[in-house]
Amino acid sequence: MQHRRRSLKKGVTLIELVIVISLLGLVSATAFSLLFYGVKVVNESNKEIEIQHETRMVLYETTEIIRYATAVFTIPRSSFRADNLDSGWDYIGIIETELQPAQGGQPAVMGHEIVTYTFNKITGAHVPKVLLRANPGISYSFVFDKINPHNVDSLLQFSIEGFPEGSLDEFGQPRASLSVTTEVEARNSLQVIDLATPGDPAFAIAYRNDARQKSIVGHIVMVLDTSGSMADNLSGNPTSSKSRISILRTEANKLIDGFAQEDNIDIGLVPFATSANTPNSNPVPFYNAKTETTNLKSRINALDAVGGTNTGDGLRRAYWAFRTHNASVPSGVVAKNYIIILVDGVTTFASVVSNSDRSYYTIDGNVREGYLDRTDPRDTSGQIAGNGSSLDDKGTGYVNRIGLDLRSGGFAKAYVIGFSAISSELNSVNDIAAACGATADRVFRAGSQDDLSQVFDTIQQDIVNDLWYLQGPQI
Repeated sequence: MQHRRRSLKKGVTLIELVIVISLLGLVSATAFSLLFYGVKVVNESNKEIEIQHETRMVLYETTEIIRYATAVFTIPRSSFRADNLDSGWDYIGIIETELQPAQGGQPAVMGHEIVTYTFNKITGAHVPKVLLRANPGISYSFVFDKINPHNVDSLLQFSIEGFPEGSLDEFGQPRASLSVTTEVEARNSLQVIDLATPGDPAFAIAYRNDARQKSIVGHIVMVLDTSGSMADNLSGNPTSSKSRISILRTEANKLIDGFAQEDNIDIGLVPFATSANTPNSNPVPFYNAKTETTNLKSRINALDAVGGTNTGDGLRRAYWAFRTHNASVPSGVVAKNYIIILVDGVTTFASVVSNSDRSYYTIDGNVREGYLDRTDPRDTSGQIAGNGSSLDDKGTGYVNRIGLDLRSGGFAKAYVIGFSAISSELNSVNDIAAACGATADRVFRAGSQDDLSQVFDTIQQDIVNDLWYLQGPQI
């Protein structure tokens, strides 16, 4: 009898099936995780590369803007908004923008982007362009800092930093994953004006690439003491070489050269001694510092020292010179007045209406130089009151009266210089400064030629800075 051999085939148990499925699931999950992680790493890497690329573009564009702009002003954080941009000016800075609107009781998600606003002269609008886009999970800072005062150099430092969300240092402060700081010289700009404060840092700059606007002009009157003591040296001794008047001529010429670098400054000269009379009672002429330098220097070189010290009369002629010249300014142009007053001694005279009417002479024009109070000789038809040799109350009162006109309503910004090495000769300086509204930082004492040179440099720079600032963007 033939027996068939039974073939034994082992089946897959349920447990084995579960194990296999679990292993397959684990392998699949691992593979998917690896794939997902790889994609995530690639995406994050691409995003980081993109951010770095945009950052480099911001660095390059900001550097080029500062380097070649003809005017640069830093703009404080509180003032930099799309609805607060001034016509004619371009801007670059950082603004806050909404990444995700508020929903479900949750606040909006905000981010930062770096943008430029370019002024379109045809439409009169600013056209925005995003240089560095806002990114979820990272915040940026973009800060401008003027290290030195604007009258020292035209260097401007700026920095870009990126702070990933949740990244903190050991002190619990946000940790920057991106930090770049650089300093650039504004080659074509006279200076960089910093409008920021420690409590309101600069998050933007306003700049221009066109020529300086002439909507502001500077009118300067130099009221210069040419009394007899100006023939002495600075120690009060008679001399023919280093007299005060010769030093003044030298340094005033240098001052004119400094102002001649600007094309929007007109200068008038008012020499005064016993009076500030002009030939034929003509109005005080103004000359453009840049185009009429020779005329200005010729008048300076002709200064001579003789007579008393009627400071108030010099101030009177300066006031009316401003009034006349300001009236000639074209429509749309604003004149800013500056008065530079140099004295080498105390005020000894005043100008009055007449011998019988000792009220101060305040209108324009020449006065009659007869002495009303002196007897060498006395001239009752004259208009000069005061003792002529020492500090005179009438002279001080005259300075106060005319100074009121100069300081009222900010009519003129005053600088006062006491030019002598003898302190007692400068007792009128503070009175003159107070009368004309000159603050302490605009009151100087020069006891040497070097001192006067430095004082003139300081004044020249301050006036140029002031005019530059006045032409800046409104914030």
